[in-house]
Amino acid sequence: MKINKGFTLIEMMITVAIIGILTAIAMPSYREYVLRSHRTEATAKISEIQLAQERFFTVNNRYADSLVDLAIANASGASARTENGYYLIQITALNASTPIASGGGYSLTAAPQAAGGQSYDRCGTLSLNSLGVKGQASGISISECWK
Repeated sequence: MKINKGFTLIEMMITVAIIGILTAIAMPSYREYVLRSHRTEATAKISEIQLAQERFFTVNNRYADSLVDLAIANASGASARTENGYYLIQITALNASTPIASGGGYSLTAAPQAAGGQSYDRCGTLSLNSLGVKGQASGISISECWK
């Protein structure tokens, strides 16, 4: 009598179904993990710029009104990117009627870019101002976005 070696169709279908279920669970979790790690990069860059602003204030008795003054931005001074380019960082006056250099505060924003799918991040644009107030552009809690 000949013994058959191999897999039956049912065994193969069960294996494919198990792999499909595991993939359906693992992929969204992995994607959220990647987006969260990119968001952490943005919050770290904003915190770095805030510290640079405080050092600048200590020396000059005013906040820098461009990222160039802090040696962080490109030549135009309008913006900087996080290390891997997933967020665009900008500095603006906290109050539109009082320029930063005239004693007004500043607001730092980190806008997610399409690179790497970061535009799908649930927190959206992150912000931090000279008063230390953190913010985000979506309905998710600030503590969740600023982990």
